[in-house]
Amino acid sequence: MDKNTKKNVGQFNEDVINKGGYVYNEGFSGYITRKKIADTWKELYNFEGKNVLDIGCGDGNYSMELYKIIGDNGSILGIDPSVEAINRANTLYINTVRGGVKFSVGNIYELSFDKKFDCITITGVLHHLPDPAKAIFEISRFSDTIVCMEPNGYNPALKILEKVSKYHRDHEEQSFFPSKINKWFNDAGFVIKKLKYIDVVPMICPDFIAKTLNFMNPFFENIPIIKKIACGRIMLIAERK
Repeated sequence: MDKNTKKNVGQFNEDVINKGGYVYNEGFSGYITRKKIADTWKELYNFEGKNVLDIGCGDGNYSMELYKIIGDNGSILGIDPSVEAINRANTLYINTVRGGVKFSVGNIYELSFDKKFDCITITGVLHHLPDPAKAIFEISRFSDTIVCMEPNGYNPALKILEKVSKYHRDHEEQSFFPSKINKWFNDAGFVIKKLKYIDVVPMICPDFIAKTLNFMNPFFENIPIIKKIACGRIMLIAERK
């Protein structure tokens, strides 16, 4: 693991040690974000009964939201380089789903599996990585379908937060233009089949702001030009060419 990656993983380890989990899962904004992502998963891809590799699963919150969609006929293997996060995920969830979800420490650049998965999910991971293009190439070996969620690089507020927010700086967040992400997938032999701009609620914000913005979500998400700069995230489905 390179120096930059170790530093970033160390920040997430500290989050779990100091907070008992990841900060972006807290409060009403965390609840709304999880619900929006889960609803968009269901809208864009049929996960039911699938065997899924969930890369960057963190403390397991999003993996469990995904398992509600997949159901008992499918399975999830969640991997993350943060030892503390995986320990937390195992403590909270491993005995609740009858073996349908497993969590393991793993590095996205050093994956080794003897099988392919129906689908790979990578939720809010690329913008923390030193080499996202390489990461996409590495994971492309293990599935023909990748479901990816990332911050929307067209959103000017995100660009400002990356500079002024201590949390964003400490976690080395760097949002990318969707066109750049599209190029990385194309270079790995994939084509973007679906892409959706979602959510104006920040992952971390006071409840009263989250509730107000959540009320306004449908307005921003349904205006073609506005959504590209107002929405905070994109979700895409990439399939092998």
